[in-house]
Amino acid sequence: MIGLLLNKFPYYWKDWDSWRIMGVPQRLALGYGLGSVLVLTLNRRMLIWVSAGILLLYWAILWKFPLMGGDPYGLHTNAVRVLDLMLFGDSHLYHGDGIGFDPEGLLSTLPAIVTVILGWLSGELLAYRSQQKDLLVRDLLVFGLICGFIGLTWDLFFPINKKLWTSSYVLYAGGISMIGLAASVWLLDVRGWRNGAGFFLAFGANALFAYVFSEALIMSLSAIRWTSGTETISAAGWIYNTFFKPIEGAEFSSFLFAFAYMLLAGLPVVVCAEDLH
Repeated sequence: MIGLLLNKFPYYWKDWDSWRIMGVPQRLALGYGLGSVLVLTLNRRMLIWVSAGILLLYWAILWKFPLMGGDPYGLHTNAVRVLDLMLFGDSHLYHGDGIGFDPEGLLSTLPAIVTVILGWLSGELLAYRSQQKDLLVRDLLVFGLICGFIGLTWDLFFPINKKLWTSSYVLYAGGISMIGLAASVWLLDVRGWRNGAGFFLAFGANALFAYVFSEALIMSLSAIRWTSGTETISAAGWIYNTFFKPIEGAEFSSFLFAFAYMLLAGLPVVVCAEDLH
């Protein structure tokens, strides 16, 4: 529901025939819900086998069912887009890439379930090794390197692609996440480094709120528009052009704008966390 409301924000009174159906919160809901059913139903060994089966099945589907025999991983011809066009129609898809294609499509939810399962397996390992932090760091590093290596190898045949959430991407990104988790455990729990970590802990503990706030804020800033001469300017564009673009004018300015906006999105949760503390 949050995702559907975000997709229409702030123009709820018009253009209902182009209301995007899928999105990031929807991907989270479907992935978490379906992944939970598998986790509660299967033992660990079966869970790993089913996850491998899902990744292989997704690869087979993309390879077998491209549109009109085209590139199975192409923007126009991939099976994810084909299924979404059949179920939802072009007007209810994301158009940020110039055509109707949803990077959180229904079919690509299949491998996203495995992303959730990798997270659950990592969490189970955290609980199992809770009194053995050194071994926990070792295990997370080993499993992360294995997943990352398999993902990189699979990339030779099934390209790492986030928008299609390819099976190689699931393993590669999952491996990197495990390695990052191992580094966090080592820094925070083994080495006891806590100075300056409050921002990250508060941000991570309230990630959904921070995401929804960041989406609603940028949509509001983009919706505020005025005309200057023959050019229409949004509040978001004015902020970038006034404060960030003069710094460098290209990629670095864009990075600074995104970084500053990330800090702004995290500010409410950090302030609230400090007040509660």
